[in-house]
Amino acid sequence: MAKVSCELDATAWLVIIIAVLKVVKVIMDEVKD
Repeated sequence: MAKVSCELDATAWLVIIIAVLKVVKVIMDEVKD
């Protein structure tokens, strides 16, 4: 169970990081314009 939990946490963090990067990119594009 611990291994599965860690894998799920890693996947969740990966999704969160990607989402944050997308938001940052959008904000940067807005600032440039």
